[in-house]
Amino acid sequence: MSARLEIHEHCFVRGPRAGGWNYKLEHSHESGDGPHQHPHTGPAAFTIDKDEWLRATGLRGGGRKKFTAKPRGEQFPFVELEAWQREFEVVVCNPPAEHKGEGPGLAPVVRMLLGHRMTVAGVRDGRK
Repeated sequence: MSARLEIHEHCFVRGPRAGGWNYKLEHSHESGDGPHQHPHTGPAAFTIDKDEWLRATGLRGGGRKKFTAKPRGEQFPFVELEAWQREFEVVVCNPPAEHKGEGPGLAPVVRMLLGHRMTVAGVRDGRK
């Protein structure tokens, strides 16, 4: 059975190719299924499977993951992620008094977990 390399994307955040908000690199490579980045790019962003998104959030969205048998697209060396790029803290707060609606709920948290493969470092009560 051949290896399945997950296609993912990175945004160029500095350097000569960081000419705009929409410039992205889409590729696949060995060890590309976990959190990582490359020189001049931000961390990998993975496709969130729409069935997994629906189960986790109750919302429609997401797509279908794509895989390649061989590395595809430009290949770059790995740059180790810093701790703040691997995990995040969830802070629970009261909505402002003028707030009308329910807000996004846990959707942003699930997006970080599934789309960037980050982990939750902790949950803190930020209510006053």
